[in-house]
Amino acid sequence: MRIFYICYENLSLQRASTTHIKEVTEHLRKTGNDVILFAPNIGKYKNETTVHTVYIPTLKVRFIKEYIYYVCLFFYLFAYQIKLKSDVFYIREMGLSIVPALIGLIFQIPHILEINGIPSVDLQSTGVHNIRPKIFGFFQYINFILATKVISVSENIKKELLRIHKNTRKIVVIENGVNVDLFYPKDKKEMRNLLKLDYDCYYLIFVGSFYPHHGVYHIIHIVNRIVQRLPNVKLLMIGKGYLLEDAIKLTTKLELTSHVNFIGEVEYEDIPNYTNAADAGIYILTGISKIYGKSLKLYEYMACGKPVITGESCGNFVRDNNIGITIPEENHDHAANTIIQLLNDVALMNRMGENGRKLVINSFTWEITAKKILDVCRTI
Repeated sequence: MRIFYICYENLSLQRASTTHIKEVTEHLRKTGNDVILFAPNIGKYKNETTVHTVYIPTLKVRFIKEYIYYVCLFFYLFAYQIKLKSDVFYIREMGLSIVPALIGLIFQIPHILEINGIPSVDLQSTGVHNIRPKIFGFFQYINFILATKVISVSENIKKELLRIHKNTRKIVVIENGVNVDLFYPKDKKEMRNLLKLDYDCYYLIFVGSFYPHHGVYHIIHIVNRIVQRLPNVKLLMIGKGYLLEDAIKLTTKLELTSHVNFIGEVEYEDIPNYTNAADAGIYILTGISKIYGKSLKLYEYMACGKPVITGESCGNFVRDNNIGITIPEENHDHAANTIIQLLNDVALMNRMGENGRKLVINSFTWEITAKKILDVCRTI
């Protein structure tokens, strides 16, 4: 089967979306499919990929680069379809375009739309409250109608989509996966020696963007409460975002600079080392973003055999599978007490970590995700 995978992403950046694209396209190719990836020429993969990638020209001008990409994409897709004749278009949702859907209609090619979020939620959670969420929502609505099938990456997103569209047969839920060959348990002492971290401390780790919906302020305040009762606790924070500077200032104000390490961005291949140096991974969603529940980072903590600390956004998942603890993120004292109890029970942490690793291997690898996507491709 020949699949055209179409996206609007800067592939040089290290974030969940580019990880998803690389892993899915490479695993689809491993199963014997001919996959061609179309992406804007605003950033290329830093590491090699086995997937043939077509970088569509555009201008690196902030307000027009996306629109120029869509115009050029129309002609590139048209030409490639005439030349190579794709069987399926797979579209990772692009905010302001219906170009792939139009080409699909012209050539009568079935196309799958992958939806990773709700525009009003995503934009508001990053501080955007103008007309843009409505514009993005309009394009999502049109693309949904034109799609042959829609893949939602979570049950919660599906529920939100059904509030608008009501078409239950069109939506298939296929969750993110994790690379279990990269994210796997390593010796904690060796990783701490490698990263020059203290061995006689407890480490929590946060990996993600510094945006309001990731609860970075709550996490720092919770750690502040923890160290008042358990002084040998430290927090590793990996990532960037517009709240990073404010988070650093808050840490200074609370006199936590010796307890919170802001690592910044690291190479994706190095994240497992930091995760394995920690005792537990923390993942919180706040505000309207709570509807999203689980995330790629949660699975990566689990794949490394670490217990997870989450809010109620994915509380049932954590409790039902005994892979970690849930905390009331806005009640900092209660959250701190719950985390301290976990850190003081090594046997429980090990058991939860083992449960998480087994669950990921059985249900949430990229191989499983790609197989489910391929099954959808074969049914349309």
